[in-house]
Amino acid sequence: MKLRLLLAISFAIAAPLQSASTQNAPARNRDRGQYVGFINERDLAWRPFEAEGFPTGVEVKLLSRDASSGAVSLIARLPAGWRNAAGHHDNDMEMFVLSGAVKIGDRRFTERCFTYVPAGVSYGPVVVEKETTALWFFDGDASFKASTMSRAGAAAERRVEFKNYFDEPWEAAVENGFSKQHGIFMKILKRLPNDGPMTWVAGSFAGRPPRRYEAHPSAEEGWLLEGEFNLAECLPEGLKVWHMTGGSYFYRPPNIRHIGPNSGSRSYAIWLFRTPAKLASEYFDDCGAQ
Repeated sequence: MKLRLLLAISFAIAAPLQSASTQNAPARNRDRGQYVGFINERDLAWRPFEAEGFPTGVEVKLLSRDASSGAVSLIARLPAGWRNAAGHHDNDMEMFVLSGAVKIGDRRFTERCFTYVPAGVSYGPVVVEKETTALWFFDGDASFKASTMSRAGAAAERRVEFKNYFDEPWEAAVENGFSKQHGIFMKILKRLPNDGPMTWVAGSFAGRPPRRYEAHPSAEEGWLLEGEFNLAECLPEGLKVWHMTGGSYFYRPPNIRHIGPNSGSRSYAIWLFRTPAKLASEYFDDCGAQ
């Protein structure tokens, strides 16, 4: 049965969740040295994207950044007709298209298409056919060098040239070993070897039994693609619950407990998630906020 049908059925039979409106939301910090959340992209301003060697004309909204490494998570807007030559970045790059149409090399990327380009691997040229918005991730400085050749030693074998969300199968997270809690489905877009970084889409629906708190040994970031979700976070200032809708984003440093019985959806939620290592979880009966 298709996940969309499951979501629709679950919406029809869902029992009300515990009341969980956003409680005393903290300031919209975007420094990854601490929790980044309570952000929806509609509340952020566009600004020019600037990186050495990269042509002008692209605008971005900053979702989060790491001051030490230069890593950033962005939503980008590429205007129709914008072009860039083939070349490579100094650090890993990922793009997940939200709307529009853009050609990267011989591939045409439309809604929910994904690519991952390791540092130093040449890709492109890039031609924007229709104004495109996309989630855009750099694991460090985004400097660009035009070249049809990859940098010596670049990990070209790790590249994910193209994946389309609509072509990828849903898999139960319990069955593939990424969760002990039922009701979560995954489409894995990137999974590097040796328990390396992951990017995936996850879907969940209403009517699930209450969940325990969980924490991960690695950081995790998420963007709500569609639906809605009440997300509980065990932050230093205490338990905080916020209602997420499409375009909401968080970046959670390692070992912060979250989810728990106050979390869930009255309908369904589809997310894009990223972690810098294989997803692993530990489960708890209490929030344990410090």
